[in-house]
Order: sequence, then C-alpha cells, then structure tokens
Amino acid sequence: MVKSDCGFDDKFFKLFKTKISFLKDTEKHGVLLFDEIFLRESLNVDTKTLSYTGLEDYGKDNSSLNSGQKADHGLVLMFQSLGSNITQPIAVFASKGSVKGD
Repeated sequence: MVKSDCGFDDKFFKLFKTKISFLKDTEKHGVLLFDEIFLRESLNVDTKTLSYTGLEDYGKDNSSLNSGQKADHGLVLMFQSLGSNITQPIAVFASKGSVKGD
C-alpha cells in the first residue's frame, strides 16, 4: 500500500519535475485543478502506527487547523495535461464541511 499523507509532500515537486522532463513539449502544458468530493464519515485505527485515519487533516504545514472532527469532504489539488491523458495529484486534504476559501 502506498503511504499518502494529507497536505503537500516535500519531495513531490522534485519528482514531478523529473517526470515532466520526459514528456513531449505539447504534453507539458496543463492546468491546476481543485476537485472536492463528499465523503462518508468513518474512523479507522492504524494498529502499526497507532494513529487515526478519517479525521480532519490539512497536512503537517497547517496542523493547527485540524479540529479532530470526522472528515466528510476531500479536496484534491492536481495537474491535468492539456496535450495528453496525464493527471497527477499534487496534494490532498480532508475537512469537516466544504473547504473555505479564506
């Protein structure tokens, strides 16, 4: 299973730059998209790390915003190529209610 924490991955942009370098010039043009989805509330315990999943989580850079409530919305920031069928998630966030634009 792939480990995917909420928030931004420190290594992502270096790896993404390498991935983009292998694409054709027409495939490098794209847009940044936000996609928000409604989630069913659930709470799970990871017995290996003794941590919870399913709670509000804005990542380690914004941990002060995490309320400890069950998340019911997910927000994904992603890159979508305009020249090919390439989509790359950049960051994911879990929130209680719709994400505010503040």
